[in-house]
Amino acid sequence: MTYIVTIPIFNEELNVEKLIISLKRSFLYDDNKCIKILLINDGSSDNSKNLITSKIKDSKKLLLINHRKNMGYGAALKTGINFSKKLADYIIYIDSDLTNPIKDIKKIKKFMDNNIDLIQGDRISGGLNLLPLKRRFFTFFGNKVADIFMNMKLNDYTGGFRAVKISLYRNIKLIENDFSIIMEEKYKLKNRINTIAQFKTKIYVRSENLRQTTFNYSLSLIIKYLTYCLKAFIKKRKF
Repeated sequence: MTYIVTIPIFNEELNVEKLIISLKRSFLYDDNKCIKILLINDGSSDNSKNLITSKIKDSKKLLLINHRKNMGYGAALKTGINFSKKLADYIIYIDSDLTNPIKDIKKIKKFMDNNIDLIQGDRISGGLNLLPLKRRFFTFFGNKVADIFMNMKLNDYTGGFRAVKISLYRNIKLIENDFSIIMEEKYKLKNRINTIAQFKTKIYVRSENLRQTTFNYSLSLIIKYLTYCLKAFIKKRKF
């Protein structure tokens, strides 16, 4: 099965070189099944765009797509989805700060070879001990709540490290531009998904020399998460 890796990037000039070196040294670079590695520059106001351009100019595997202005994490994922349609069987999402181990994509590949619809990274089983206490609390109990309402038999609903079969997005319109797109996606694809797998993965903490992460459990984000959980509960499809 072919796949495209999508990596949203916003103001990561201090991490761009490390990211690109890691990608070029990874198995992805020589894997013929990996059609492209998309670097989605979401309107960075720092030097991320220029640095990426200079580092990948001789690469056929790495491709930079730029948003003229900052539109949000969800918007970057939607750009990746639109690009990937008709080009690959799967899209894989990972973070630009290398908090998701690139090597764990090998675990995803095994499930893709078995034609699994949704392949979700499981940070809960992998361990949350490296996360700050507040985020650890919200991640653990938030996923417990999501499991009650969404009932998709997953340990980790809110993790962004995952692979989705591209065909599932056909005639589906995702509207969220922030991190809630992860829950919106599960809600809107739930009745299309027939097979689910999850792989154990570790979530690492951003390096201290990088800018502070834009992710935070704001009240508005929590409300959106709960809204999609409730909507999914109303559909009541069991897995």
